[in-house]
Amino acid sequence: MFSNVAIGDSEAVRKPHSIPLEELRRAYDAVVLAYGASSDHDLRIPGENLDGVLSARSFVNWYNGHPEFKSLHEQTLNLKNVKHVVIVGQGNVALDCARILAKSPAELATTDISAHAVKALENSAVETVTVIGRRGHVQAAFTIKEIRELTKIDGVHPRVFQEELALGMTSASVKELENNRPKKRITDLINTIAAESTTTMEKKRLVDIRFLLNPAKVVPSLADSTKVGSLEVERTKLVGEPFAQKAVKDDSVSSPITLPCDLLLKSVGYKSESISSTLPMNARNHTVQNEKGKVSDSPFLYVVGWLKRGPSGIIGTNIGDAKETVATMINELPEASKHSTDPWQLLVQQHPFLSTEAVTWEEVQKMDAYEVKAGKQSNPPKIREKLVDIEQMIQVAKS
Repeated sequence: MFSNVAIGDSEAVRKPHSIPLEELRRAYDAVVLAYGASSDHDLRIPGENLDGVLSARSFVNWYNGHPEFKSLHEQTLNLKNVKHVVIVGQGNVALDCARILAKSPAELATTDISAHAVKALENSAVETVTVIGRRGHVQAAFTIKEIRELTKIDGVHPRVFQEELALGMTSASVKELENNRPKKRITDLINTIAAESTTTMEKKRLVDIRFLLNPAKVVPSLADSTKVGSLEVERTKLVGEPFAQKAVKDDSVSSPITLPCDLLLKSVGYKSESISSTLPMNARNHTVQNEKGKVSDSPFLYVVGWLKRGPSGIIGTNIGDAKETVATMINELPEASKHSTDPWQLLVQQHPFLSTEAVTWEEVQKMDAYEVKAGKQSNPPKIREKLVDIEQMIQVAKS
């Protein structure tokens, strides 16, 4: 295994050094693309380009210590000035962001969240986090684990509004709940939260989970017209058959609802990007065109995961998906040419930078051990202290 190696056309991967995909294919008998979905869908509403509007992916990369996002809090994410956060989307990523923003610094200090994120969150002024979705609670994509964790955070009061639950319980939604035990458990928990939402509690932060709201406009702050100040949302209603319901504007509600918002996180889905002009991409769903994992018109090139079928599903979904691709590949590999030379050494000869920049599995283990040791030595001790600088990573790996 070799990491810190950019694959694809230099413009596509935006790295000074990279290996074109076609060159990699010539060196190896088969190539499997498994690089997922690294870009975001937009809301496509006015004001989306204001400061303080970020993708949830950027926020997650920031607190998880991705080197390219380590300075996000210094540039566009100043939590000292953020009282109200709105997260658009209701998948697990959206709830993870809400959980991180709601937790106390003491709870985060012993986790593997990056040190710069813990420091920024210590100075956070966040009072409310509002998670909104266009459809109802039955259609929400989060799992029970994520919603339950919100109920267990000290100093946080999660809220759900009974009237929005009632609006979402169409006859089609009732049908969707039949014989669906996981969804019924989530619905029971949401109803419990809603029943407790009217109770006045001495909590520091509120986490509101709102349904049947569609973002319509990002409104600038009165104090600074370059920054987000609020989000206008429209009430929606569900129409359609079970498992095919869509959220449409509810014309019976004439005025938009205004949510105060100092930070807006977009969590409305990911999309994959092409790393090569030779890669046949589906322009509609941003996946690689393939037949059972074999890339169209590309001998011995294969694809798995979100890049293959789109950004949905969890690890279990990916396992079955990968098995299909592997079966296709095994059936074709006897036809592949066999190289007489080590393909990696051939690439190193053609690209000398690989000898100093590429990181082996053994060197990755060095970085892992370094992070774990640093975590034990931190105050308070934590799972690990992540390396967030690429030059330092390589220095540790090559030491």
